Amino acid sequence: MSRLAAARERWQALSRPRRIAIAALVLGLLFVVLPFELVVGHSSSFCRSCHETAHFKQSAGHDGEGCRSCHEASRLAGAKQLALSLFGKKGATVSHARTGNNRCAACHLAVGTKWRQVEETAGHKAHLPKGLKCVQCHEPSDHSFKPTVGRCTACHKDKSKKLHDTKMGELSCLSCHNFLAEDSAHATPSKLQCLKCHGPAGVEKAGKDKHAPKLITAAMVHGSVDCKWCHHPHDKGGHSDRQKEGCVGCHKVNIASQLRDGPEGHKLCGGCHKPHAPKARFKAICLSCHDAIKHKPGTADTTADKHKTCSNCHKPHTWVSARTVCFECHIDRANEMATPALAGHARCDGCHKPHEAMPSSARCVVCHSDRESQLKVGPGTHKDCMSCHKPHEDRSSAANCASCHAKQSAAIGGGTQGHRNACPQCHQTHPSPSTSAARCAACHTDKAAAVGAGPEPHRNCTSCHAQHAFAVPSTATACGQCHSAQVSSKGAHSGDCRSCHSPHGSPRVAQSACLRCHTKVKPVVPAGAAQHNTCGSCHSPHTGASAAAARCSNCHAAKVNVAAKWPAGSAHAGPCTACHNQHAVGQKKACSGCHAKQAAAVSKGKHRCSSCHSPHAAPGNWWGRCAQCHQGQAAGAARRGTTHKRCANCHKPHAFSRPSCSSCHNQLGGAHTHAKHKACGRCHGSHSGGFPSRKHCESCHKEMTTHHPQTKNCTSCHPFK
Repeated sequence: MSRLAAARERWQALSRPRRIAIAALVLGLLFVVLPFELVVGHSSSFCRSCHETAHFKQSAGHDGEGCRSCHEASRLAGAKQLALSLFGKKGATVSHARTGNNRCAACHLAVGTKWRQVEETAGHKAHLPKGLKCVQCHEPSDHSFKPTVGRCTACHKDKSKKLHDTKMGELSCLSCHNFLAEDSAHATPSKLQCLKCHGPAGVEKAGKDKHAPKLITAAMVHGSVDCKWCHHPHDKGGHSDRQKEGCVGCHKVNIASQLRDGPEGHKLCGGCHKPHAPKARFKAICLSCHDAIKHKPGTADTTADKHKTCSNCHKPHTWVSARTVCFECHIDRANEMATPALAGHARCDGCHKPHEAMPSSARCVVCHSDRESQLKVGPGTHKDCMSCHKPHEDRSSAANCASCHAKQSAAIGGGTQGHRNACPQCHQTHPSPSTSAARCAACHTDKAAAVGAGPEPHRNCTSCHAQHAFAVPSTATACGQCHSAQVSSKGAHSGDCRSCHSPHGSPRVAQSACLRCHTKVKPVVPAGAAQHNTCGSCHSPHTGASAAAARCSNCHAAKVNVAAKWPAGSAHAGPCTACHNQHAVGQKKACSGCHAKQAAAVSKGKHRCSSCHSPHAAPGNWWGRCAQCHQGQAAGAARRGTTHKRCANCHKPHAFSRPSCSSCHNQLGGAHTHAKHKACGRCHGSHSGGFPSRKHCESCHKEMTTHHPQTKNCTSCHPFK
């Protein structure tokens, strides 16, 4: 029988109450042991219930670890602490979780990549072989693990002196010594370590603290050398033996002898040199003693102000200055002045006074007094002689003008040949440089005489010619400045204005000039129409020729107004050129051009179009004009009644042939039915009034002359209806 089967038999042999009691005891132990392991053995929150501040003091890297990662406690000690926490006085504790060296080594001395292996760093290589324990240097009680000065000086008693600054004396040894460096060379303090505090970031971090470190940069005296050359941080006061030997310990070349022979105030290095002063301050240091040459606020810059430091001219440590010193820097000026054209310019100090204001025009007119009055009338820039004259050259040139007037110089270079490199030909150099048309006329006499006949704007040369270029590359540009509407016109004459206009004479255009191009035009001017002898009377030169017809109304307003009364679409309502030849207005187009049918009808008779129609009259009752020629007929017809009074009732227009009377009298009876009576005109007069008289009847019926001679009208007895 197996052990499991034997155990099962023993369990079943127990009574039911006993089996329940045993199960309850096992479950109770689980409820006690499991929380103990979870809460006491692994929960950092249980530890922080008493050690409230420990979590917040953990160094970077440890803050993610639980307490048991470093602290080792036995189950018995943990159980005692749990019991005191639950049933004892508040805050009661027993020694329960000390840190051993083996706990540190488990992470920092083991092979792995999670934690840095400190045994490979320069600082630990020097300390671990000596048998030191981690906790001897790293204070575990505050969980920051940073060694304090006291921990270091416990062994390094020779380094326990106060450092050279009271604030620096409060720093940790690790502020300068890099324990985690890869090798011993980088573990030794260097200038980089000093600049952690004395660099811009360290000074900014310190703020306005009265013990804030002094800023040291490479731009300062000694700012680029190793700090240990002068400073030793563990000496009292921080000064090295080399510093005590004096500056000449390093600066040995000629300095000692030069100091002995120099001015009294220059014999001490500290009189001018401040160890960490900005290099640029040397000039300010000089002026602290040489107040007489100090630049006063509100005054002009001096020649000395143009140099960075006094040592540019004064040799350091001897401070002697000579004229040849100028040429050491200003080599180009030395070459220019080697053979000066003007004797007064041979010496530098002829114009430059080293500690006085920079040379100006006021200095120039001391010698060139004849130019003083001329400078006063020139523009602001020309009042300064150096704006045109190169101080170290003998004369000005057009190239000097270009230094300020680059745009104008470029224009001249691209302009006409005669104006290139000849600024003084148009501009006076020392009075006002402004010019006028009179200056142009000095060379261009023919053009000046021609423009005298033109309008005022054309008399000013620069109205059309761009200054300094003078050539007119495009009339659209030149003329468009004043005549933009005409230049932008898209008419037949768009193009070069000079095709019609004379640029230097009167801009008016004569008819002969028009006919040079319009050779097919042969103007025929009728008597009394002299205005048609000038092209401009009808044509606007900068619009299309088709627009000329619209200008007829300028002279013939009455006729044009009548034309507007004709119906739309009628030839008489259109432009005048529909009937008139535009360049020979006396020659009218034949009416048959539009009214062919009517003209054909008229041609068979005596009538002409103008006999009845007036070409410039409003459309109306043309039949009213018949009486002007046919007065007798009109008067006779008027007596016949309303129907016969209107010519159009019987006569067809344009043919005027006699119509059939039956168109109106189509129901006649009686004697009208007789064959000889069917011709109405035999008895009735076309334009005479009343019925036919006895004489009309006797003209045919001669045998009836004696028939009732007393009767006046035959129709009294003979009915015609």
